[in-house]
Amino acid sequence: MPRKSGISKEDVLRWSYGNGFILALFIASLLVLNLLFVALIMKAMAVKITGQHFAIEMIGYPMGILIAGIYFREGISVTGRGIQAACDIIIRKDQYFGELGNSISYTGKVGAILSSIISDANYYDSMLAIALFISSPFIVMVYAEEYTYGDMYLPNMFGLIMVFTINLLAQFAVSFLSTMFQDKDNVQFTAKSIRFQIIFSTILSLILMILCLFATPKQFDYGFKDTGDLFKEKIYNPNVMGCGYLGIVINSITIIYSEYLTSHGYQTVKAIALSSENAPTLNIIHGYYVGYMGQMFPSLLLGGSIYISYQMCSMMGLIALTLGFMMNLIIIMAIQFLAQSTNDSLKCAFLAQFSANISELLHQMAWAARNYAIWQKVSNASIIIILSVALVGVQIYNTQSQMLKFNGYNIFGLILGSSLALFTKGMTLYSCKLIAEDSILEERALQSRKGKDNEKDAMENMQYDYFGIKNRLSNIHVLVTLVFCSAGVLFTGMIFGHTAEISLCIGYLLMSSLQMMSSIIIGNSLKNARIYNSFDERYGIKSQILASNVFADVQGSIMEETQNAPGTFYLVYVMLLANIAIEFFVHYDKRIKKQ
Repeated sequence: MPRKSGISKEDVLRWSYGNGFILALFIASLLVLNLLFVALIMKAMAVKITGQHFAIEMIGYPMGILIAGIYFREGISVTGRGIQAACDIIIRKDQYFGELGNSISYTGKVGAILSSIISDANYYDSMLAIALFISSPFIVMVYAEEYTYGDMYLPNMFGLIMVFTINLLAQFAVSFLSTMFQDKDNVQFTAKSIRFQIIFSTILSLILMILCLFATPKQFDYGFKDTGDLFKEKIYNPNVMGCGYLGIVINSITIIYSEYLTSHGYQTVKAIALSSENAPTLNIIHGYYVGYMGQMFPSLLLGGSIYISYQMCSMMGLIALTLGFMMNLIIIMAIQFLAQSTNDSLKCAFLAQFSANISELLHQMAWAARNYAIWQKVSNASIIIILSVALVGVQIYNTQSQMLKFNGYNIFGLILGSSLALFTKGMTLYSCKLIAEDSILEERALQSRKGKDNEKDAMENMQYDYFGIKNRLSNIHVLVTLVFCSAGVLFTGMIFGHTAEISLCIGYLLMSSLQMMSSIIIGNSLKNARIYNSFDERYGIKSQILASNVFADVQGSIMEETQNAPGTFYLVYVMLLANIAIEFFVHYDKRIKKQ
């Protein structure tokens, strides 16, 4: 008998959005407090704040968070996507229940729900983005001696971080207004609530960005005193504030544009969903066309904003630009949590046999919220790309390289960096393929034992090992990928020198950045095309068109990592490792030249 409940749309929104916001606020606050604790310890130990040694020491903070989280972020995400793809391939429909759902075991159904939950690693990406941002002043600004001079180094270093922290409190106030706009239609209620949250948050962010005038010195020099004007530039805090405003504007434009390309409420996704009317797989081709063409605009916007910010405030401009992208991140994280939790709750409601009104409410709210899940992925990718550019710039300032010479060593670095980015992508795909294949074989083996004496034993063994074996397999591939990335960076620096190693970072960064932007658009457009088509009244649930869109969703989830911004942890790992080892590579170059 279906289970009844008196839950309302306001209850669902308050619980999902509220819990997502508290979780995001907790993550950001904890990271800021941890960094403050580290900085105070280093001050008490009388560690010199200027110079490359301090920057390398502070890189340990984001590197520690990255190493601690990479197996959860990459390993569990790959495990979840592999299992989810297997279930989709087996039953070829949207839900894992009902007539077609009987072709999959109960353990498989539960695994499908859990895989949807664990494959969403956006909070890990945001955690890394926040950790990298709050530690960036300690890594980047050590080359501005006036900025870090004397007892003012802590207020200066934490200046922009405090602007971000104050904004957290403002967004906390905004979160209480999540249900102030009412609408009888559940879809419109969810959409209005989400849109007004981001609008209020953006307005407050624009107001609070004025605090940059008080959070940074009025003017200071960035660079080395003994190198003339080549590595020394004067920075004024109104320009720092301008870079922050630029970040808010560019982030707003990017999320609006990406929503337009990937929302099932707009014509682009509808065209993808219906293109399979003519022939199967045309929807996949259409989705890739949208992604590869659509990535050009946000990539140009991001590149242009990086250029303008650097021209205005040198390396400080990149930190201020990142602050602009960070200002709405907590609200965006809460919106993503709303989208994911309502979608997962819908599957649980089917499994628990809740009444139709509850399932329909969750379906309508998930239908609306899924359109805005891309905001967090785009923001995470943009923040990590900007800060990766800053980390490359730190290497150049550290070594005082006037230019990257166009020679064989540096060309090798560029090619190897691009190849490493593709290698990490390939290892991820191979891991997903193995896990999906293993899940399908397990389901077939279990189906073959139905009605036999050993059916119960087989089911118990499957339940016990279902996630453990698959997760260990994905973690092995994560380890192999890390070893290859580490070997690539160290080999290039030791054999060809520090400029070749910087070229490797540039090649890896360029390839990863283009992959991120195109994959986010491709994956989400294919996902939302499936969602649109699944609930389009013109087609039956068993239609060939729906099956075609299910396979397109599988393609997006595996190939383009629909759930997250792909490759973020590996990109940051390469950038941080290169910065840690750059001094060794410079000394190695000098020793080679003497010989």
